[in-house]
Amino acid sequence: MFITSLITFGYLIKMTWFLKKSSNLSNNSQETVISFIYELKLTLEVYKTAIISGSLLLPIAMISLIFGTVKTPENIFNNLILLRVSNTALILYTFGYILVAVLIYIMTVSWSNKLYGVHIKKLEKMLGEFDV
Repeated sequence: MFITSLITFGYLIKMTWFLKKSSNLSNNSQETVISFIYELKLTLEVYKTAIISGSLLLPIAMISLIFGTVKTPENIFNNLILLRVSNTALILYTFGYILVAVLIYIMTVSWSNKLYGVHIKKLEKMLGEFDV
């Protein structure tokens, strides 16, 4: 959770820097749009990284919460965390974790592209109209 907090804090710093920089635009229109598109894409990548990395640590917290609220022997929880399980169970856990990670990645990228990518494409189209 500490790592996730650091990544989120880094994202917030980057977003604050982006907002301060974009509110003080003194270049001509074309240079402003180019700079804004670049910074927006960079900020969007930092956002994706923060969401994906935070989500990849989520299963560990969920397992801890589930085993913490359900009466389970302590040795089962310790064996799971320390990976003292059968090879078959370890392969299944690994496959499941990778599957969840890929799904989180696909959902995050598609959601952010759907939500923000449309606006970036409009800005790029506007930038192309400057050259005409």
